[in-house]
Amino acid sequence: MDSININLDFSTPPYEAIAMLQSKKATSLLGIDKDTKMALKQDFYNKSFVVSKVADIDVLSTIQQSLVKALAKGQSFHSWKKELKPFLEKSGYGNLNNSRLKKIYATNIQSAYAQGRKKAQMARNSPKEYPKIDSLTDRKVDIDIAKYDDGIYFRYVTMQDSRVRALHAKLHNIILPRKHPFWERYYPPNDFGCRCRVEVISADELLEKGLKPTHSVPLEVAKIIPKDFTPKSPQEDIRNIIESKLKSYVDNDTVTNALHKIIQEVETRNERFRRINALWNGKDLKKTTNICKTPQLLKDIFNTESEYISIGASMIAAHKKRHPEIDSFDYSLIADMLTDIYGIYQDENTQIKYIVASRLGRWYRLSLKSLSDKKEIWVESLVSADDKDKDILFKNLKNKKVIYEKHKTQQGSQV
Repeated sequence: MDSININLDFSTPPYEAIAMLQSKKATSLLGIDKDTKMALKQDFYNKSFVVSKVADIDVLSTIQQSLVKALAKGQSFHSWKKELKPFLEKSGYGNLNNSRLKKIYATNIQSAYAQGRKKAQMARNSPKEYPKIDSLTDRKVDIDIAKYDDGIYFRYVTMQDSRVRALHAKLHNIILPRKHPFWERYYPPNDFGCRCRVEVISADELLEKGLKPTHSVPLEVAKIIPKDFTPKSPQEDIRNIIESKLKSYVDNDTVTNALHKIIQEVETRNERFRRINALWNGKDLKKTTNICKTPQLLKDIFNTESEYISIGASMIAAHKKRHPEIDSFDYSLIADMLTDIYGIYQDENTQIKYIVASRLGRWYRLSLKSLSDKKEIWVESLVSADDKDKDILFKNLKNKKVIYEKHKTQQGSQV
C-alpha cells in the first residue's frame, strides 16, 4: 500500500460543536431548539468521523477535546493554552506559536457558536402577516432579492472600530431576506478572528427602527471574500475533504476505495439518524427500527441469534421526560458505543444487561433486553452523564453481576 501523508487540518474541528450543543447553558444562550440541536450534533459527528479517517488525528483529537472542555467551561484562551502547551511540546508540536494557537482557539470556538446560531435563526417561524419587502424601501427591490422575502431578515453587523477589515466594513448594514443565497457565502465568521455578526430582524422591526432592506447586492461584494473560504456547513466540509483527497490520490486504487467506503459509512450514519429521529418526532408509538447489527460479543453474552439491536418509539417517548439529557443523536450513537464497550453488567432478577461506554467526553449506560425466544434484542433505556458525574451511572450497578470489563480483558491479554 502506498504511503499516505495527510496534513492535520486544525480548521475543521467537530467535537467542540457537539460539546457546545450538549451544554445546557450554552444552548440556552443560543436559543437552539432541540430538533436543531440534534441535527447539528449529527452533522458535526459525521465531520469528525471523516476527518479521523483521512488523517492521523492523535494530536488533533487531543486539541479538539481540550476545546470541548474550554467551550463547556467558558475557559479563556490563556487558560486553555497553558493546559495544552505541555502536551504540544511533548508531541513535537511545540513550534505552534502564540498567534497560531489563538487562531485555532478562536476559529473553533467561534465557528461552533456561529453554526448553532445560524441554524436557530433559520428555524424561526415566519410571521403569518408582514409588510412586503417593496413596502419597506422607497427604491425598487431586485426580483432576485424579493423572491426570498418571508418577513424575516438578516443584517450584517461589524464592530465598527479601527480593527474591522476594510473588506468586511463594506458588508456592514447589508439587510437581506434570511433565505437569500448571499448568506450561504457571507454568514460570519468570514476569516480568522472575524468579529462580525448577524442580527435577525423582522419586517415590522425594520419599520420600527427605520432600517431599509438592501435593494440590490453591490457588485464589489462578490470580490470581498474568496469563493474557496471555509465551507459554511459540515456536509459541505465533508464533500470538500473527500473530493480533495480523491483528487490527490487519483491513481491510488487502495486509497480511493477507502475514501469511497468513508462516504458509504457517512450515508449509513445519516440514514440511521433519520430513522431514529423519525421515531423521536413521530406520534405512532408502535413504530420500531433497527439501530445496528448485534456485535458478536453481545450475541455470545445474550446467547442470542438476534441480528440487530432494535428500538421502539414507545420507549423513546416514555423516557423523554425522565431523561431530558438524551435525544435522538444519543440513540443513534448506540451503534458506536457498542464498538468500544467499557463494561457489561447483569441484573440477575431480569434478563436486562447494562452496557457502559464513553463517547465524545460523555459516559452512557445502555440497558438492553433479549426476548424469551432469544431472537431479538431491544433497547430498554439510555442515560448519560458528564465525565465528572460518571460515578452516578456506576452507583446503580454496584449490585449487578459483572459480565465483562474492558480493562480486565486487556490486562488478561497482556499476561
